[in-house]
Amino acid sequence: NTFNHDARGDILVAKFSSGGTPMWAIAIGDSGARDIGRAITQDSNGDYVIVGYTDSPGNRDIVVARISNSGALLASIRVGSSREDYPWEIVDNPEDSSYVISGWTRGFSGTGKADLLIFKINYHLTFAWGKVLRAPVGTNSEASTSLIKTTTGDFMVAGFAENFTTPGSDTDVLFAQFGNDLGFRWAKIWNEYSSCFTPDKLDEVAAITEVQNNGWHGFAATGRSKSINPYSKEDIFITSFNENSKTCFQDIEPTIMDTTLAISDYGWAKPVELIQDSVMALRVFPEDSLICPCAPTGVDWKEGEEQYPDEFDIMDNYPNPFNPTTTINYTLRKSGNVKLTIYNSLGQVVATLVDKFQSGGTHQVTWAAKNQPSGVYFYQLKFERELLATKKMLLIR
Repeated sequence: NTFNHDARGDILVAKFSSGGTPMWAIAIGDSGARDIGRAITQDSNGDYVIVGYTDSPGNRDIVVARISNSGALLASIRVGSSREDYPWEIVDNPEDSSYVISGWTRGFSGTGKADLLIFKINYHLTFAWGKVLRAPVGTNSEASTSLIKTTTGDFMVAGFAENFTTPGSDTDVLFAQFGNDLGFRWAKIWNEYSSCFTPDKLDEVAAITEVQNNGWHGFAATGRSKSINPYSKEDIFITSFNENSKTCFQDIEPTIMDTTLAISDYGWAKPVELIQDSVMALRVFPEDSLICPCAPTGVDWKEGEEQYPDEFDIMDNYPNPFNPTTTINYTLRKSGNVKLTIYNSLGQVVATLVDKFQSGGTHQVTWAAKNQPSGVYFYQLKFERELLATKKMLLIR
């Protein structure tokens, strides 16, 4: 979003060239309302379609806006029920000249809890209809946090379901497939009765993709989970499944309701001037790198044992901000060639504090920035020429 025209914020849409040069930018919003952009897609006509939300008094509605390739606002509408509605993803569906949007709504449960919402809206933004997915009984919440269109033309939504089969449980991972006509196909949650996951722990999907591999056709998803970690901390999970997966998944029979959403006029568009500037990349990882802060599931954990990479641990400098000296501590898990370099905000080397072979263990270095001006500086640690960490510090005269 942007605060360029409204103190509460407007939806910001900007286009850049492949080289990063700003081409155009506009703000879309209602005066005095908090407007946030959530997702964007390009349709078969080459137009950009944005979905977001607007906070009207006592309510929240979904916003859909269509913008030409040159940055002109072609149409913008407000879509919603009688209660709070929230969008998460949008995909183009040229088969029937529509856009498909998923998220959640509070307009149908009667309890104030959220229900998963998936709906279509035509290219002209004049008619919206869809489906609401909810648990058959209980006080639950269901929501979509990811949406894709499959190679078969169906739509796969992923998200979470709260208390779906176990009262008082935390959120479960939820997957549901709908046909191109939004007819319900099937739905699954993680199996609470297997040893895979824990009913009273948080599990949520962040993203999903379609997978075809050696004749197997299904989906892969990633998100966050507290089911595995023995200290109730959140871990990243990756899972694969299809309609026939049973071991760690259980089929569910949710209640599916038809819905027609109200459409009303929304907003204005104003230009936004973008200022191009350069930034310094602090860390660049090769495409085949994998940064893993702790051991994956299957390796024993020892209570109280911190999970560091094998080679090093670097602490924040102290004091920070500083004038004119600061101390940097770091730990080497084994002996090797070490280089510790100080850069200014332009990426220029202003000091090399260490450039030699050091033994494993804890080391301390003090930097005296006697002749340097106030500003932001970066210290970068390399071990055997491999970049391990870059951290920021502030010199104040």
